[in-house]
Amino acid sequence: MKRLTASTFNTEVLNSNKLYVVMFTGKGCAPCAALKPVLRDIEKTYDSQVNFGEIDVGTESRIMNRYATYTLPTLLFFEAGIVVDFLRGMPGTDPKQVIEDLIKKILKRRK
Repeated sequence: MKRLTASTFNTEVLNSNKLYVVMFTGKGCAPCAALKPVLRDIEKTYDSQVNFGEIDVGTESRIMNRYATYTLPTLLFFEAGIVVDFLRGMPGTDPKQVIEDLIKKILKRRK
């Protein structure tokens, strides 16, 4: 999962031709810490189809404000530079399944 900054966000995420999942995280966010290994695991499965990145809202508040991501963790799903879906907070009792189902739904729409 790539660490994103204000200087890399446009190039990496908004100009990507692949689906891009961005997690907004912050220091001391226990649910964020719990979600990171889940996303890394999903990343291995969808490596050829989906990019994954994270933004620290403590250092990248402009991006946080731009997308109104005031709940942590927040996952934004970008396609061709547009947010096509999102998840706020810890997604359910089986976050891996919830996130994978959403990724599959978005990828299916692309075909």
